[in-house]
Amino acid sequence: NAQGSLGGGEATLALDARQAADGPAVNARLQVNGADGAALRYRGLALPQGKAALQMTLAGHGRSAAGLAGALSGAGALTLTDAQLGGFDPRAFEAAIRASDAGQATDDAALKTIVAPVLEAGTVTVPSAQLPFIIKDGRLRVEAATLEAGRARLAVAGGYDLLADQADLRAVMSPVTTRPITGRPEIRIDWHGTPDGLARTLDVAALSSWLAIRAIDRETRRLDQLERGLALADA
Repeated sequence: NAQGSLGGGEATLALDARQAADGPAVNARLQVNGADGAALRYRGLALPQGKAALQMTLAGHGRSAAGLAGALSGAGALTLTDAQLGGFDPRAFEAAIRASDAGQATDDAALKTIVAPVLEAGTVTVPSAQLPFIIKDGRLRVEAATLEAGRARLAVAGGYDLLADQADLRAVMSPVTTRPITGRPEIRIDWHGTPDGLARTLDVAALSSWLAIRAIDRETRRLDQLERGLALADA
């Protein structure tokens, strides 16, 4: 067993690595508490500002280092406290609604140009969240989790293929204060690529559909009020 500091927090590692008859084998258990999230990095990826705790078990064996990496399996959970997530400003929904009412959100492309800069300019705080994950056959998969961040809710999931060196992450943001019409407005952000250069994609299709339904709902209510006014005038 080994104890030390990792990211400003306390880390404990129990490691059993040996050369078995069919190749190298490893069993490990890692626990980290009270670490600074932003200090925990893997190449170009870093956790958000805030406190982080990690528990993880890992095991595998193979005839080579590549075979070992492809055979790794395990599970764990990452706990975040007061995490500061950049690029998720809930005011993007307000900007989308204003643009829709003004007739500026004529299609998805136009809506995206309005929403993107507002979304990227802000930060939300997640008071507490736990992200469970599994590792199987050399692939790490983050189980779907919901993060509550004040006026916004984030549904996140994703994974990383160790052998292919490809990450695939997803976050779907929705507001928690908007009155539902049919469902809630959503903005989806995807990241794909290697940990050193993830490509970010913004998807506003669900938000665009919600705005269209909202516009129909508003027009229907306006016509109802007009008809009631005419009925009263004729009475």
